[in-house]
Amino acid sequence: MFYYKIINPGRVETEIDRLQGFQEKKDLVKEELFKKIIDDAKENLDQISPEKLFEPIRLAVWFHSIYFPKLYSEKERYDTFVIYYCQLADNRRDILITLE
Repeated sequence: MFYYKIINPGRVETEIDRLQGFQEKKDLVKEELFKKIIDDAKENLDQISPEKLFEPIRLAVWFHSIYFPKLYSEKERYDTFVIYYCQLADNRRDILITLE
């Protein structure tokens, strides 16, 4: 079992903090986006042997706020495409996720 860690969350946090909409929900947007990235990584890496994880693996995910009931709004929408890399950490327990 691996633990998934996003090592540079500031890459998208800054973008989300600058949004005009979602004034009260910015933390929720970040939480749902990071959860989506980690879930996507787990789904994709589940099919890859651990030996291949020593080299970075490039993956990507689309995030659309309209698909999350807590974020749904008639007036506000946040869509993004995030490219990220996954690599097995030296401790061989963690999968490090680096956002591009």
